[in-house]
Amino acid sequence: MKITHWWLGWKHCYLDKTSLEIIDFNKLDSKLASILRDEDKLKKLIKSIVSSIKKI
Repeated sequence: MKITHWWLGWKHCYLDKTSLEIIDFNKLDSKLASILRDEDKLKKLIKSIVSSIKKI
């Protein structure tokens, strides 16, 4: 988690624990669009985000 003078905190989202590629919700590129259209990938992303939030 990173903290700046204008944000309390923020963290990058990843598809899963082994992925090093950041999911950027600020820009709807083809990779993010394909994740959002694929039910299994979307569930995996949601599970990863929820797990990350619970740790914090």
